[in-house]
Amino acid sequence: MARVDGSNTKRLSSRLYAADRLGHTLGVAIREPDADYDARDGVLSLSGQGFYLQVRMSPAELGSLSAVGAASWEDRTSIEAGAALGHPVFWSRSSEDPTAVVVLVGADDETWELSLVVPASVLTHVLALS
Repeated sequence: MARVDGSNTKRLSSRLYAADRLGHTLGVAIREPDADYDARDGVLSLSGQGFYLQVRMSPAELGSLSAVGAASWEDRTSIEAGAALGHPVFWSRSSEDPTAVVVLVGADDETWELSLVVPASVLTHVLALS
C-alpha cells in the first residue's frame, strides 16, 4: 500500500484557511463547525460551512475521542472510532494547527476518501455533553 505524505491534509487545511480569509475579505459570515451527539441513535453529527457528516458511533467510541489530542497521524496513532459512508472514521490532532482535529473517512488513515478539519473545541463540547 502506498504511503500518503499528508499533502492531502495540508491542501485541505490550506483551502479551509483560504475560504476563511475570503469570507473575512468579502464580509461573509462563515459558520463555525458544530457537532451534536444523539446517544439513543449512536450518531455524531458534524456540520459546518458547506458540509454535514453523520458518524455512527457507540458512547464508548465517542469517549475514546477524549484522547484525540495525543493522536498523531504522522506517528500512526490515529484513533479509529465510528463509521460513516460505509467506512471507518479516523481521528487525530492536526499537525499544522494544534487547535484542530483531522477527521478521515476511509478504509484506513492512509487511503481515506474524505477529510475534514474541525476545531478541537467542537469535540470538547460534545464530550462535555455526553
